[in-house]
Amino acid sequence: MKKKDKYKEYYDYICPKCSTKIFIEKGKKMPSMFCRKCLQSNQLTVLRLIR
Repeated sequence: MKKKDKYKEYYDYICPKCSTKIFIEKGKKMPSMFCRKCLQSNQLTVLRLIR
């Protein structure tokens, strides 16, 4: 196994209301730009990218 295969790069997102962290692998599509916990309570909150 190569080192590139061993370590994957991720994007880190956070919900500003409930502080839920979401990790998405680079190169994959994100299912939604909204926090799932906030969607259930009908509060649309767009996730923010952590740099």
